[in-house]
Amino acid sequence: MEQTSCSDGFSLPTHVDKVSHTQTERATKARNLDYDQSRKEQEARLTDTQGDTKLPELETTFKKLLKP
Repeated sequence: MEQTSCSDGFSLPTHVDKVSHTQTERATKARNLDYDQSRKEQEARLTDTQGDTKLPELETTFKKLLKP
């Protein structure tokens, strides 16, 4: 099947009537799952980074609270 590349990286078939709705759903679902997994991994890395930068601040605050 011939395909045309778009500027966003996706490809469109040149003969749209030959692509079934089921095929399109499968391809879209796979892309969405990949995107979702990437997004979750990126959020986890960001959360880890933020936690590392806040840890010394929290330790200092905790030490201050423990002083009589």
